[in-house]
Amino acid sequence: MRQVVAGSSFGGHAVVTFPSLAGPRAAMLGAGAASVHLSGAGPAIFSLFETEESAIAVANSLRDKGFTPFVARSLISAEARPTPLI
Repeated sequence: MRQVVAGSSFGGHAVVTFPSLAGPRAAMLGAGAASVHLSGAGPAIFSLFETEESAIAVANSLRDKGFTPFVARSLISAEARPTPLI
């Protein structure tokens, strides 16, 4: 499967603004993440994976290095429940 990445998450000001993310980013890439992205205004970073197994493998590797990774799966629209506007 071809991976398409829209722009560089760590280009420009992100690296200057959050220099402490360089180590965790390198650890994620070294553990097998194909790419690492900055979430919103930061300083959270994330990766997307083809399979849950590969996400868990990277998370375990990061955990072994002292990081606290979280693995979550995205929901399809049928699984999402809108919050009532009451």
